[in-house]
Amino acid sequence: MAPHWSRQGGSGKEANGPNLEEVGAAKGQPGDLLKLNKQLASESQAAELLGGQGKPIAGAGTQTAIDDVPRLVNQYGGEAADWAKIRSSNYKAADGTSFETHAYQNTKTGEIVELKTKFQ
Repeated sequence: MAPHWSRQGGSGKEANGPNLEEVGAAKGQPGDLLKLNKQLASESQAAELLGGQGKPIAGAGTQTAIDDVPRLVNQYGGEAADWAKIRSSNYKAADGTSFETHAYQNTKTGEIVELKTKFQ
């Protein structure tokens, strides 16, 4: 189904161009574009953390304890004082969804584990 051009009247939203709702319904583009933007933002956040630019939110370098530190030490090694929970910058998508990526970092070795997207 080829996209068709329309002029929306009476709503103050008149334009010469594709009716994006109809094009999106036909080709899935707006939803696909939104999904792609979110995926790229998530990958960028992961690169931010893996590149050493994470901000500590708990554990080493903060006044807040990591609840799960015994498991981290048991699973990945190191000392409890070596571990920090870090976060990336926040991303707000066009649909209003807001998220950032969290992970744990061993501040002695630099190892970063358990990256997770946190929606807000």
